[in-house]
Amino acid sequence: MSRSFTNFSGLLLHSALHFARCAQETEQKAPKLEAESRSYVLGAVTLSVAFLEALINEVFIIAREDVWPSNRLDAVSRQSMANLQDEVASKLGITAKYDLVLALNSREGFEHGAAPYQDVDALVQLRNAVVHYRLGFRPHPDPEPLKIERQLRGRFPPSAYYKTHKGAFFPHHCLGAGCAVWAVNSARAYADEFHRKIGIVGLYQEQAGLPTLL
Repeated sequence: MSRSFTNFSGLLLHSALHFARCAQETEQKAPKLEAESRSYVLGAVTLSVAFLEALINEVFIIAREDVWPSNRLDAVSRQSMANLQDEVASKLGITAKYDLVLALNSREGFEHGAAPYQDVDALVQLRNAVVHYRLGFRPHPDPEPLKIERQLRGRFPPSAYYKTHKGAFFPHHCLGAGCAVWAVNSARAYADEFHRKIGIVGLYQEQAGLPTLL
């Protein structure tokens, strides 16, 4: 019986890029469609993180098999990855899984104090802030900045819909097209750097027909 493998991370990357492109187009051409634009931004943010999580899970999955591209890795390292997938890796955060794979393959890890790690760490925190929303009431119009606001401010242009509005950076100033583009680009830069470090090609890197950004 033959078996098939779905490169689901590639589907998620395609979707994240599509949402980011839609956010750009909406923000530029439709000044009254703020809600639609914000929906695209939220899609881009959540799907960018989902792409990273699916991608590293796929790396563990294919490590069990003698197939391309995992067959370019050392067999002992692959076996260690397979052994640790269920009991260790499944309990780790997203970036910790990437660090684990690099360590098991004796590769240089990410520098946690610099890009692209810092961008992805902020991206994951943003995803958590919108998926597990707990913010509630804040002083207006000049609240004390939240940790997530300090992490994100300056990484991308604020929403064009709130250029003249006062108030907290998160969520309204934050969730613009600039955020969507930053989210996708940060996720992909991190994934690209991971594959450079480990020395294999990511299936998403050979994926044709990905949406392009403006």
